[in-house]
Amino acid sequence: MENEKKKNDYWQVVFIASMAGVNLAFANLLKDVLAVHINGVALAAIVGALGALIGTGIYALVKNRKTTVKIIVYIGTLILMSGTILFLSKLNSDSYVIKRNWNVIKNGNMSFEYPFKFSEMNVDVDVDIAEMKVFADGKEDRFAVNLIYDFKSEAPNPEDSLSGSILSSLASVNATDIEWIDSEFYENAVTAKVKYKIENNERIGFGIVYFKDLHYELASFLPYSKDYSEDFLNKIVKSISIEE
Repeated sequence: MENEKKKNDYWQVVFIASMAGVNLAFANLLKDVLAVHINGVALAAIVGALGALIGTGIYALVKNRKTTVKIIVYIGTLILMSGTILFLSKLNSDSYVIKRNWNVIKNGNMSFEYPFKFSEMNVDVDVDIAEMKVFADGKEDRFAVNLIYDFKSEAPNPEDSLSGSILSSLASVNATDIEWIDSEFYENAVTAKVKYKIENNERIGFGIVYFKDLHYELASFLPYSKDYSEDFLNKIVKSISIEE
């Protein structure tokens, strides 16, 4: 009896720990797939707890079964969870994301499309700026930001405003080998792509600034741990429009 109890306890730990661990991987993918901002720590805690409950439930079903049955059920459950994770990985791929209907982000005169929603952030306003609003999607692998700001008396060159904002963001992630490419100058807007490296991985981002008198609107899309595919970035650029 004592030996059997030890076996049961051992299998209980195996099922609970495995399901909790697999569900944590599941949570990371789920956070990226959902088109809403969700706190990653809270989601991991909830999904990890659900994994532990699933493991407890499976153990309760097989605890009085033979070892062979436990092994079959355990392997089958892992295969099912792994298949779900692979499916979510596909949903999270850029080739799938660009086929979805994207949100229209419009906080000022400029609008663009993006797969995730933006929310307003609290920021410290520079002394030269009368008013500033900052909106972001809250993702950590790729930074997408929309700024709206009005200068008090004298506005800087638009290209300096664009490059300064992008360089500030890149400095926060220790980007190196920064190179500006495909810059375009319009009557009331400046656009540019920027090439850089993060931990020896090459990244390409994009930025645009719209300006009218002292009013500026800027949007930048800068990949960090996950790059933008060419089709993904092109879809963003083509969706940008300005209403005066």
